[in-house]
Amino acid sequence: MTVFPAGKSAVPPLLLLVDDVPRNLATLKAVLEPAGYVTVTASSGDEALKVLRSLRPGLILLDIRMPGRDGFEVCREIKTMAGLEDTPIIFLSGLTETEDKVAAFRHGGVDFIVKPWQKEEVLARVRTHLALSSALQELQESREELDRRVQERTAALQRANAELVSEVRQRRKAEQALLRSEAQLKESQRIGKLGYW
Repeated sequence: MTVFPAGKSAVPPLLLLVDDVPRNLATLKAVLEPAGYVTVTASSGDEALKVLRSLRPGLILLDIRMPGRDGFEVCREIKTMAGLEDTPIIFLSGLTETEDKVAAFRHGGVDFIVKPWQKEEVLARVRTHLALSSALQELQESREELDRRVQERTAALQRANAELVSEVRQRRKAEQALLRSEAQLKESQRIGKLGYW
């Protein structure tokens, strides 16, 4: 799903919230939905992956410690799914060690929010990463458009070059034919002067 930053469209961004604690999901929804976001929730990594088979959120908020697949494993899986490779994933966790935060980034996360989180922090980070994602998407689309134009221009130049080469060849043939005609005319004139006619 395309991310629409505030002010660009009336379509609000879709967020996937993944946490095995229902209270955490309810609290996140209570913070994000009044701010204009549409949310979908999943209470496990497997459920999140199932949701992602049919939806393309603009951003994912993902808990790390969950039964079954942990957030790191889910993140790795998401990054292999077509169309989701560049979806920003913000980890939410009670883990506070630096190594846990580094692991979150290493596994493909774009940010890490420590629980218990603050409303303003969550909103600020979500807003920032949606805007960043949108800017990167626009940059990619601009780059693709530029590549398309360069390819079209290159093809046009190649056609023009081929036409020029063909024209040069035709002119050379015409020049050679003219030189032959001139040579034949001179030879005819020379023979005529010698009185062979």
